[in-house]
Amino acid sequence: METGMTETLKLENTFFVFTEKGLFLAPEREYNRIHHLRIKEYTFLKSKYLPEIANRDTERVACISCFGEVVPEDFVSPLCRDVHYVVCKECMENDGREVFCPFCKEKESDNKAFQKELPDSILSLMPHQTLSSIELRPEMEVETAVRLTRETKVVLDNVAVSDYLFFRLIDMTSVTIRNKISLFGNRNSLGRCIEELDWDYGWPTRVNVYGCSEEETEQIYSNLNKTDNRTSINPWNICRNSTDICNLLKLLTGTYREDNKISLELPDNGSTEKMFCEGSNNIWIGKVRSLTLKDYAVGILPKLRIHEENVMEELSLEACHSETLIEILKEEINSIWIGKVKKLKLKYCAVEVFSKLRIHEENAMEELVLEVDYPRNIIEILKEEINSIWIGKVRKLTLEDYAVEVFPKLRIHEENAMEELSLEACHSETLIDEISKTEDRSIRIGKVRKLKLKYCAVEVFPKLRIHEENAMEELSLEACHSETLIDEISKTEDRSIRIGKVRKLTLKNYAVGILPKLRIHEENEMEEFSLDAWIKEHVFEIIKKENNSIWIGKVKKLKLKNCAVEVFPKLRIHEENAMEELCLWTYYHETLIDEISKTEDRSIRIGKVRKLTLKNYAVNILPKLRIHEENEMEWLWLHAWIKEHVFEIIKKENNSIWIGKVRSLTLKEYAVGILPKLRIHEENAMEELVLEVDYPRNIIEILKEEINSIRIGKVRKLKLKYCAVEVFPKLRIHEENAMEELSLEACHSETLIDEISKTEDRSIRIGKVRKLKLKYCAVEVFPKLRIHEENVMEELSLEACHSETLIDEISKTEDRSIWIGKVRKLTLKNYAVGILPKLRIHEENEMEE
Repeated sequence: METGMTETLKLENTFFVFTEKGLFLAPEREYNRIHHLRIKEYTFLKSKYLPEIANRDTERVACISCFGEVVPEDFVSPLCRDVHYVVCKECMENDGREVFCPFCKEKESDNKAFQKELPDSILSLMPHQTLSSIELRPEMEVETAVRLTRETKVVLDNVAVSDYLFFRLIDMTSVTIRNKISLFGNRNSLGRCIEELDWDYGWPTRVNVYGCSEEETEQIYSNLNKTDNRTSINPWNICRNSTDICNLLKLLTGTYREDNKISLELPDNGSTEKMFCEGSNNIWIGKVRSLTLKDYAVGILPKLRIHEENVMEELSLEACHSETLIEILKEEINSIWIGKVKKLKLKYCAVEVFSKLRIHEENAMEELVLEVDYPRNIIEILKEEINSIWIGKVRKLTLEDYAVEVFPKLRIHEENAMEELSLEACHSETLIDEISKTEDRSIRIGKVRKLKLKYCAVEVFPKLRIHEENAMEELSLEACHSETLIDEISKTEDRSIRIGKVRKLTLKNYAVGILPKLRIHEENEMEEFSLDAWIKEHVFEIIKKENNSIWIGKVKKLKLKNCAVEVFPKLRIHEENAMEELCLWTYYHETLIDEISKTEDRSIRIGKVRKLTLKNYAVNILPKLRIHEENEMEWLWLHAWIKEHVFEIIKKENNSIWIGKVRSLTLKEYAVGILPKLRIHEENAMEELVLEVDYPRNIIEILKEEINSIRIGKVRKLKLKYCAVEVFPKLRIHEENAMEELSLEACHSETLIDEISKTEDRSIRIGKVRKLKLKYCAVEVFPKLRIHEENVMEELSLEACHSETLIDEISKTEDRSIWIGKVRKLTLKNYAVGILPKLRIHEENEMEE
């Protein structure tokens, strides 16, 4: 502790004050009285106490204001730790100006800190009693200031103590622990420091063991080596930067507590041999829930003796340098007992320790994670025999980077049913030495629900042997480098890699090329099949295959993105398949040129499909699809950002592309232009039709169509947004249609100039409609609409934000010339309020609102 430095803790009305001179306990009234000896930022004490706090001789110290030499009973405030000058209380009260030591101007922050420490230092200078013994309890109080020395016996009996108070007591007094204690983290220096046992049950604590002087170390030794000090500290974590924590660990004995959480990290210069002496299992930790050892701390694992019946929630070992494991690697195989453990994590060099661990025979692990960033970190473990490292049953197994190389060494329980197996390797050389030498289907993984292989780990796939009766929930393969596949998988025969039944199959980038090699179960029904290839090379081999040659069976949801769209004609789907969703999405023009554009229209059979989504260049594929004649589509969504996205389809004849019955049809941007090309079932009753266009240039082609020429049949909800409002006169709605809602929204007045403004009033027939909503510039369309004479409207809402919306057309009409019939709710907002005189409401109308 630096000269003059103090720390303070509070227990109800009692203050613990730690100073260089010792530990003091003071009642609150006395502590506050000392702190009241302050004027502004200056603390005053009698000058006779100055020699006790100064770093120099203060025999002839003077006041910096009056230059008077102070006498022992004068109240003065020292201006720096060296007490070069003081200011007397009388000068400060009369003058009040800020003063400072001319010799220590550059130490301004330290001088201010010194002023704050003075009140606690004063406590040690005042008359006080020295106690020979005291028991610390949550309800304890002291009447006057007392001092605790190294000879003072401090008793802790069935109490919870803050970590800081505990270690300061260990340093500065003679501690006796009776029964047991619990440590908790000190969240506030003036907050709780002693509580009833287990008051804060399970709170994770971080105990800081600070650097100790030789004298303090001897005091710790004497405290912790007492025969009666055998207790458990729980929960505890140690962040180690002291010279010796062996004795602290010896303190943790005598009580079985199942909620222990232990985390230990040693510095780079740690020496576990010196620290913990020779021999194994000489540090008893009993039952422990979580154990984390980092770097040199991994070396103490053989020293720890864990309870035979312990079930650990998590064991985590992490070592960044091989020299931290020199001692532990000398241990015998399977010699370090860890018992049952739910989650085991080994990172970097600590993976080398794996073969030394002995796991309970009946252990069922929740998760095993091995992560290695450099090949040099697994030199020793790679010397082990194949299937020699027993891991038993495990639900989730994750191997990252070079740890994938260890995979063949692991022996999994024969009856294991794995929830997830995840292998990820970023470097191709990861697999060269070991796994590439193994035979195909030689690494038994048994039953597994989710299998994820990323990057270079994809090359492991042919080596795996999955259980014959396995039904996989998800198979995900992602490869970013071509060499991942070239060496091994590309040499295998088509349909040679058996995957059996799988509900979700995802292949990304170069892994898409593996598809022909996979053999899917004949009776498989896939929930989702997803292919995503960013560049042409990802599908270079697969596009050479014959059309309809790659069997995928029944599939509910099929997603092809980017260059993977080109694979579509190669797929063979089950004849009785009823697809839930088909999604094709590509940014690349060349995706279609080579293969799909050459196929005949309606040559790609998709059968029945509920949802069909085509985005960007994939919209051009629509004519190639053959949809089942009796299909009833839930949703058709087409989105084309640029003209090229529909360059093929625009050439087609009107009403030439059969889409059958469809409940919801959404066309965006240039895709709106293909609406005339679609042939909808004669008896179709559409639930919703949405047309959305941001720019006038996107509808140039469709505006060439005749008025009322685009048949959309019956539709319950029709929404036209922005420039798509211009298309409205081109639509032909079924004569018997009763619309639930018609919504038109146009943000720019020029949207309507070319087409709608030319039409006559009441020329656009909309028939019966329950809700009519016109927003912004679309309000100008209102006089053009012809509503059914017998219509009873539920709601009419008109909103116009700009006056020009109305000036050109509506303002010219006569009052009560716009027939709206009966309406229950009428809402006019902003400039639309000006329309009210133009409206003609039914004589017998009764409006709700």
